[in-house]
Amino acid sequence: KDCKAMSDAKVLQLAETVAETSLAFSVLVMKPQIYNMRYEQVQNQGGSLNVLLALGHIAALKQTWQKYPQCRQALVDQFAKNDSIPEGVRAFAPEMQVWQRPRAEEDIAVAAASVLARAAFLQTIQDMGREAGIGKIPKGGVEAATNAARRLVQKKGTEVLENFVKLHFANTQKI
Repeated sequence: KDCKAMSDAKVLQLAETVAETSLAFSVLVMKPQIYNMRYEQVQNQGGSLNVLLALGHIAALKQTWQKYPQCRQALVDQFAKNDSIPEGVRAFAPEMQVWQRPRAEEDIAVAAASVLARAAFLQTIQDMGREAGIGKIPKGGVEAATNAARRLVQKKGTEVLENFVKLHFANTQKI
């Protein structure tokens, strides 16, 4: 089951099981301040959001491979038609075969990775809400998220937005 179709509580529960039973895993958490900086760098080099996503996948695969170098195969959910992830992985693990395909979460390994990533996101957004001092931060680009960002600006000023939101998102532009 796709973790986007699960409750947050179920995702967090499953993440514990996945973490306990996995040979190795790595979750890359990119909080908004780092995300905004890296996104700007990628854009300045002529890249897109897909380039940033590919770099994140490569970094997570490298960290996992360093923990378990016996790994010779990886499957990645295809979000763009390019070979940057397989090429990036070959730089540190030339023997590793990397496949990309749409709906790869149908495979249990990708579904498990998705659960770990979602759980890390849920924990991070909860921590950021406490750090911001505005209570719960809504997930996604909904109007409630825009209103939460407005409360943050009223409380701490516009300069803190880069620490809590993705600056290129439409709801940030509304503010």
